[in-house]
Amino acid sequence: MRSDAELVQAYRDGDRESLEALLRRYQPLLFSYLRRKLGSTPLAEDALQETYVKVMKHIHRYKEEGHCKAWLYTIAH
Repeated sequence: MRSDAELVQAYRDGDRESLEALLRRYQPLLFSYLRRKLGSTPLAEDALQETYVKVMKHIHRYKEEGHCKAWLYTIAH
């Protein structure tokens, strides 16, 4: 299994599927977090989609020395 940093780098190098793999890895945790935070499954689904869009838009800002999970939660928040 590739590390988070490897998946991010692969995405930056043009492998679009690597970002999908990264987001699938954390989807259950992010969705649960958003559902608890927002109190609604439909709102959590919308927020998760917005999170994914922001991740794709700002992936160049991710620094490999950080923790990808924390970065994703920050975006979701």
